[in-house]
Amino acid sequence: MEKDATETPQSTSTRSVLPSSTIIYEALPYEKRIKYATSRINKLVNDILPLLDARAAAYGCNGNILDGIRDAQQMIQLAPSLSAGYLRSGQLYTMFGYQRRAMNTYKQGIDNVDSEQQKALWKQHHIAEVKSSQKIDIIGTAPYDIVIRIGQYLRLKKRIMLLGVSNTWRKKLFECSSLWSKIDVYKGQWLNAKAASLLKQVGSRVLEVKLLYMGKDIFSEMFISGITSGSFDNIKDLTLIGCFGHDIPDNKDLVNAVTRLSGSLTKLSIHLIDDAETKYAIVPFRVILSACRNLVYFCYQHVGAKCDIKAAGPLTTTCAPKLTYLTLQFTKVEHAAIEDVLCSTPKLRYLTLSGCRSIIAATVAQKNRNIQCFSLQGNHDLRNDDNEEWSADGHQKSDFSPGLHTLDAIIDNPLNFKSLFTTHCSTLETLRMALTTRSVKAQWESFNDAFDEPSALHTLQLICGNNCNWEVISDLLRKMQQLVRLKLSFIGSNHEQDVCDAIISLPKLQDLHILAIDKSDDRLLQLLFQGLAAKRDRSTLKSVLLAQFQDNLSMDVVLDYIPTIRTLRSVTLIYCSSLTEGAINLFCERMQSHPCVNSITFKCLISQVTDTALKYLAGIKGLKHLKLDSLRNITQDGIKVFNGSSVQLEIVNCSGVSHSTQDEAAV
Repeated sequence: MEKDATETPQSTSTRSVLPSSTIIYEALPYEKRIKYATSRINKLVNDILPLLDARAAAYGCNGNILDGIRDAQQMIQLAPSLSAGYLRSGQLYTMFGYQRRAMNTYKQGIDNVDSEQQKALWKQHHIAEVKSSQKIDIIGTAPYDIVIRIGQYLRLKKRIMLLGVSNTWRKKLFECSSLWSKIDVYKGQWLNAKAASLLKQVGSRVLEVKLLYMGKDIFSEMFISGITSGSFDNIKDLTLIGCFGHDIPDNKDLVNAVTRLSGSLTKLSIHLIDDAETKYAIVPFRVILSACRNLVYFCYQHVGAKCDIKAAGPLTTTCAPKLTYLTLQFTKVEHAAIEDVLCSTPKLRYLTLSGCRSIIAATVAQKNRNIQCFSLQGNHDLRNDDNEEWSADGHQKSDFSPGLHTLDAIIDNPLNFKSLFTTHCSTLETLRMALTTRSVKAQWESFNDAFDEPSALHTLQLICGNNCNWEVISDLLRKMQQLVRLKLSFIGSNHEQDVCDAIISLPKLQDLHILAIDKSDDRLLQLLFQGLAAKRDRSTLKSVLLAQFQDNLSMDVVLDYIPTIRTLRSVTLIYCSSLTEGAINLFCERMQSHPCVNSITFKCLISQVTDTALKYLAGIKGLKHLKLDSLRNITQDGIKVFNGSSVQLEIVNCSGVSHSTQDEAAV
């Protein structure tokens, strides 16, 4: 047969790869060839359309609307003059609540199909229209308490995004002020510029903010600028945290923001940590105190920096008329700075100083005699200047505040402690001390003389090193007949039995916390709890906490005495690696007959607490609260023993228990 003059080389090459059944029609004239191919295509479309329709319906029932709509759109492309694709697409939109999109799809089909097929499309269009008019707006129509409850289950980012859904939602959510009263961008909820813009719309509802700066954080920068522009004028509590290796807005932006809040701000916390790569600028302390006259609480921690407040000029006596709580933590705090602050804060009652390596202790007493709680943390060089005037008996002539009830300090020289008081600590109720050195006997005796009369002290916390004078400690404890709470942290093994006897003899002791750091003498601990158990009806002990006991201690015997202390209400065991699984099981079993215990906490007992222990705990009739924290060997089945009980479970970081169960316990 003669070759067609119009045949191209491409058609020749294509012929070799086409199936033989499709080559037959190429011998036909062009018009017949078109008709033949069209009939074959129409037949294939008629076969494909039902398959696409069936798959789209299955996608919709399976919740996969995107793939279902994709198949429906392909049906419309293959057969735009047939109603099947429009119907399927509209039904999928209706199924998932997109009634307006369904109506638009049906209208598109009506414009492209014949009158006979339009009837079905009009019918579905009417159904979608009715459903659209009857659609329930969950947020817009729900009561405020329900909206608040829903919002509380959402993370901050999702809660903010709800503001951008519609004007109705925005107005409703704006009225739910409790959803916006506290903004915490500290737990990994990093937000963007859109979130910051939406949050400004409810800015008047924001009362408390905790903001962590992470590098060039757009949200943080926009939030600070929003404060400056007046979008958040009602903030009362502001916490700003600078993270390692990242930048915080410069002083000008921060001061402008804080100054803008001067009318409402009552609590301000600034936490900065300098490292080798990052050096934060010192926030002008004096300017903030002068601007925020309603400030009641101010905490400024800038580790790695030096605080020299007076360098910027003296503070006025009315600079901070309402300031009651002040915390300053620096690598170094100048004495002049502290003196200046004390002169300008007439209502200061609670003062915490860290990094005061050259602080003059009497300055606080001289400049502000109204302080009730004084804390010196990390002051390893607490001492008085050589030019201070001393009386013949070693007392410094300036008295401390007669109303002082709480002192927290490192006592490296007992004379320094005594110099704060000439009234024999008669008003002191809470004392937290770190006794780090063994000074000469005369100095410790002078320290002991501060309590030469029966003390009103009811809370005592001691961190005792190897070099402290245990004889003085035991004598001190015997004088504290009103002591209710005692916390002891032992460093080393050089403990005296006299101290144990003094603790046992305390007539009103209710809370006993013992932390053993490094090595401790387990024999003395055994004698201590044996003596406490022997008091029987004379015992007043209600709470025991044991923590940080390492493998070198035999804690099983100590734990054996606890169930015999019949007045106990609460028992807490934290990181006692020397305890065995058998001792824990026996302890839990014996506690079933205890008449008073209602709260038990096991924390960081990695492998010792098992489902067997939980079974015994469930049998304690009076148990009301049980906290399980960082326990590896308890399981989901073990927790089931508490189903239907009145025990309040608190489960944290237990790998064998599902996250949903831990969340339910937390709620």
